[in-house]
Amino acid sequence: MTGTKVVSGNGLGIFSVQLTNLSSSTTYYIKAYAINARGIGYGDQIAFTTNSIIKDIENNTYGIVMIGTSWWFTENLKTKHYLNGDEILTTIPASKDITGEATPKYQWAYDSIESNVSTYGRLYTGYVVLDNRGVCPTGWHVPSDADWSTLITYLGGEKIAAGKLKEIGLSHWLSPNTAATNEFGFSAVPGGSRDYTGKFNSLGNYATWQTATSSSFNAYHIQWNSGELFIGGTTRNYGFSVRCIRDN
Repeated sequence: MTGTKVVSGNGLGIFSVQLTNLSSSTTYYIKAYAINARGIGYGDQIAFTTNSIIKDIENNTYGIVMIGTSWWFTENLKTKHYLNGDEILTTIPASKDITGEATPKYQWAYDSIESNVSTYGRLYTGYVVLDNRGVCPTGWHVPSDADWSTLITYLGGEKIAAGKLKEIGLSHWLSPNTAATNEFGFSAVPGGSRDYTGKFNSLGNYATWQTATSSSFNAYHIQWNSGELFIGGTTRNYGFSVRCIRDN
């Protein structure tokens, strides 16, 4: 028997051991064993895989989950920088009207309250996600229409997809948080939006995400009182949440 052995006690009783210094995204195999006068006895081999932790350029950390054959963030993006280190600007004030700007590239904390970011992430215009400097960590990207379509199909279609994505309970969603099961661990939270006139809308009511498909003006939207995922046309100077998906 090769590998690392950990002794947790002796005599009769129930024994446990805490494993430390494990690598992320790694599969480990373990067996319990006992020694007595007759020799060594081994239990069944058990395999487990440690959680992955992904960091963006600012060292914000994100959990990930596999849904179907794709890996997704379990949180909305939080960074204020492109992948090359350039700053993603914000408006001053946060309520500035950007109607007249042709291709505004901004990010905001909801209502300009930075404490909202840890739960809901930031809101980004569509022109940010189309910028070739990138916003997701290396090896990840903002999902395209095709990525969203694959996810929705795997979840059983638009009519029921939202419920399977939404975080359970009323900690962040307003009542009744219809059909929420979060059965795949996507943990969608209602980060709201910002329109081009400068108004922040619907924190607690809606979650809306950008797409990276340049020819599309779609956004992907779920809400507090429905289990349906809605795909709707929008303008790219709205601020919406961003999720990242791993490159193939």
